[in-house]
Amino acid sequence: MSIIKAPYNFVPLEKKVFYPAWGPLVSHDQPFKDGLSGTLEVELKTHSPIFIANGVLEKDKVNYNCKDGELKSTKDEPLAFSHYYDVNGNKQYFIPATSLKGMLRSVLEVLSFSKMNFYNDHRYAARDLSSHDNFYMKEMKYQKCGWMKKEGDKYIIESCREPKRISHKELDRSFDLKMSDYFQGKVSLKYEKTTDGQVSSEYNKYSEQEDYLKSAKHKYELYPKIGLKDVFIARTKDDREREVCTLSETETNQKGKVVFTGQPSKRKEPKVGKPSGKAFEFIFPETRGEQFVVSEKVIADFKFAYFNFDEQRQSHDWKYWKKRLEAGKEVPVFFIEEEGEIKSLGYSYLYKLPFEHRIGEYFKDQRSNELDLSQCIFGNVDEGDQKNSLLMLKGRVQFSHANFIKKDDLEGETVSAVLSSPKASYYPSYIDQGAETKVPYRQPYKTYMDDPKRVNLAGRKRYPIHQNFSYEKLPSTNGINRKILSHFKPLKEGLTAKFKVHYHNLLPEELGALISAITMHGTDSCFHNLGMGKPLGLGKVKLHLKTEEIENRKVAAYMGQFELLMQQFFSDEGDEKRWLNSDPLKELLAMTTVQKQQYDFNLKYMKLKDFRSAKNENKKKGIMKEALIRYTKLGAVSPDKTETSGGQVLTPITRGNARIELIKKALALKTKAEAVKEGLKNEKPKAERRQKEAEAQEKERQKRAAELAAKQAKIDAKKAALEKAEEERKARKREQAAQKGLEPVKEKTQLGQVRTIVSQFIKASGEETLAEDYWEELKENLAIAYSNSPKGKQREWKKKLAKELSNWLGSPTTAENWAKEILGLSK
Repeated sequence: MSIIKAPYNFVPLEKKVFYPAWGPLVSHDQPFKDGLSGTLEVELKTHSPIFIANGVLEKDKVNYNCKDGELKSTKDEPLAFSHYYDVNGNKQYFIPATSLKGMLRSVLEVLSFSKMNFYNDHRYAARDLSSHDNFYMKEMKYQKCGWMKKEGDKYIIESCREPKRISHKELDRSFDLKMSDYFQGKVSLKYEKTTDGQVSSEYNKYSEQEDYLKSAKHKYELYPKIGLKDVFIARTKDDREREVCTLSETETNQKGKVVFTGQPSKRKEPKVGKPSGKAFEFIFPETRGEQFVVSEKVIADFKFAYFNFDEQRQSHDWKYWKKRLEAGKEVPVFFIEEEGEIKSLGYSYLYKLPFEHRIGEYFKDQRSNELDLSQCIFGNVDEGDQKNSLLMLKGRVQFSHANFIKKDDLEGETVSAVLSSPKASYYPSYIDQGAETKVPYRQPYKTYMDDPKRVNLAGRKRYPIHQNFSYEKLPSTNGINRKILSHFKPLKEGLTAKFKVHYHNLLPEELGALISAITMHGTDSCFHNLGMGKPLGLGKVKLHLKTEEIENRKVAAYMGQFELLMQQFFSDEGDEKRWLNSDPLKELLAMTTVQKQQYDFNLKYMKLKDFRSAKNENKKKGIMKEALIRYTKLGAVSPDKTETSGGQVLTPITRGNARIELIKKALALKTKAEAVKEGLKNEKPKAERRQKEAEAQEKERQKRAAELAAKQAKIDAKKAALEKAEEERKARKREQAAQKGLEPVKEKTQLGQVRTIVSQFIKASGEETLAEDYWEELKENLAIAYSNSPKGKQREWKKKLAKELSNWLGSPTTAENWAKEILGLSK
C-alpha cells in the first residue's frame, strides 16, 4: 500500500476568517438600504442513486421496527426514502429542506472562509500498538489494577497495585480445563449464554470473526467457577517484567482473584517460529491499598471511549460490567494514577487512552464574537458554555422541500452495505501531518496529545464525487457481521426535483454568495452530494438555477460582487487573486468534480489491518508511516477535463464582463465606514437598550461571583484543615516508624524477608518511598544481611537487589550504585 485510502478527504481551513463589516447590523426588523428579497427556483437532477432516510415522529415509532429510539432495517424491510402520503393516500417522495440547507451551507462556508461552526467537541481515545515508543506505549507502562464500585453518583476505585499474570495452561492444570486448546481453535465448548436476561446453552468453537466469542463476558460464562473467584498463589516468577503465577491447591499467604479480559485473536503456537495471540489472564492481589474517587471528567472520558452514548456500538463487555456496576457490585479495572488522582482507566490492560486535548481546543482561534458570512445568511444558535446573545440570529433564507416531478417508478433495488462511520481519533487522516504521503523516519505522528498551537486539524471533511456508483463495489456479506449491514432502497438516478430558496433582506454580496454555493461559483462541471451512502458514490446531484426572476446578467453581477468582496479581503496583502487561488477553493473544486476512473480505488475505506499497518515503519525494508494526502495530489480532474498537479482554480466571474467592471468601480467608492455609520444611526436605540441589558447582566454576574467567592473561601478553609490533619497523621506515622527502625533487616538472610520489613517500614511512615534520613541505616543493615546470607540465596540478591532498592529509594541511579557497593562487600 502506497498511501492511506479513504472515501473522504478534507478542505483545509483558511487561517484568516472573513467577518463581514455589516455583521452587527443584520436584522429582520430594520432592512438594509440596498437589501434584496425574493425567491430562487432551483432544479435538482440525480446523477447517481440517492437515499435520504425517512423521518419518523416519536409518536409513530411504535409502528416501526425500532429499538432504543433507533430505526432498524432488514433485507426484507429496508429503510425507506423520505416520503409522505397525500390526500389520496399516494406515497410522495421528497428531499427535506434541512438536507438541502445543510448541503449548501457547507459549500458556502468554504467559499466565504467562514469559521468551523459545526464539530463534535469530543475527547477521543486510542489504542495504538504500532510502535513500542509512540505516545501510547510510553504512557501504558504504569497501569495498576483495582476494584471499582458506584456509590450514588460517585465512582470509587480501591487499588490492588500491580496485577499478576496467570497462563491459560496453568489454569488448565489447576482446574482441569481446556482453555489453551479452546482459544487455539482446537476444541468446542458448551457454556450458558445470557442475552437480555435470557439464558441459553451454546456450543461453539472459538472464532475471532465473532465479536461475542472475543469478549471477556464469554470467558466468564465458559468458566463461572473461576472468574472473579479467589485462588491461592504458590509462587511467582519474573517474565519480561511481569509477575507470572503458579497456583497452589492448598492455602498460602498469597491470595487473589482471577480476572479475565478479552481474547482479540486466536492463540497460535507454531512448531517453527514465535507464538502469537493472548495466552495469559490476570490475578488481582488480595492486598487492597488506597481508595480513589474518580473525577467526573475521567468518568466522562471513560464512558465516551466505550461508546456509552450509542448502544449499537457498545461492546459486550461494556454492557456486562455496566450492569454489575449499576447493581452496586465491584468490577475489575486497570488504571493509571498520577499524584494521587486517577488519570485514566479501562476494562482491559491495554485500554483506550484518552487524548490530552478535545477537538474544540484546536479551533480556539476561530472562536469569535463576530458573525461570519454563513452565519449572517443562514443564522446561528450559540450553543457554547457562555452563550452570547449577540451571536443568536435567525436565518434570512428559507428552503422548501424538493419534490420530484416524476411520481412513480422512482425506487431502485435494495442496497445492503456496511456504511462505516469515520472516526476522528484516527490522527493520520484527521490531523495535518505536514507531509505529502509519508511521515519521515523516527518522526512521531502529530496527535491530539500535541499542543493545539503547534498542530492543525486536516480541515472540513467532504466526500469526493465518484465517477460511477456500482453495486459491485459493495462488500460481499460473506464473513461480514450481518448486524452491521444497512439495508435501504435508494431512488434511481436520472430523476428531477424542484425546490425554492426564499431570501429576505440580503445584501447583493450575500445573494451572490448564495448563488455561488448553488452553482459552485458558475462552474458547470461540479456536482453536489447529498444524503446517505456518499462513500459508495450515492447522492451525486447537479443543481440548475432557474433564472425567470433574476436575469442571467444579474446572476453574474451578484456573483461578481461576492467575488470582489472576497478578493478585497486579501487586498491589504497585495494579492487580489488569493481567494481564487486559495487551497480551500482548489480542494473544494477538486472534490466536487468527477475524477478519472483509475483513481476510484482511492475512494474506499481501508481494511482493518491496513489502518494498523499504515502506522508502521521499517527503515531496512523502506516502509514509512503514512498520512492521508490532499485530494488534489491524487490526480483529480479539473472542470475542463485537464489534469493538474496542484488542483484547478475557479474561473473569475468578472472576466470579460464590462458591466461587472463598472460594479467593481462603484463598490470601490463605497467604504466600510459609510456603511457602518448609516447602520449605527438606525441601530442607536437598540444599541442603548442592549447596553442597559448588558449592565444589568454584569451586576447580576458580579453578585453571583461574590457569592461563589464566599463559598469557595469556606471550602478552602475546610480543605486547609483537612490537609493539616493529614500532615499531623503522617508525622505520627513517621514517629512510630522511627521508633521501630530498620534494625531487623541485618538479622535476615533472604531478600524476600528484607523486602517485607522495608515495605512495612515505608508504609508505616506514610510515605511512598524511604525518607533519606534512613538511607545510611538501610545501607549498613543490607550489607550485613547480604554478607550473612548463604551462597545459595545470594543469587536472588544479585538478581533483584537493584530493582528493590529503586522501589524503596525512588532513585534508579542511587539504587544501581548501592547494589554494586553492597554486593561488592562479600568479596
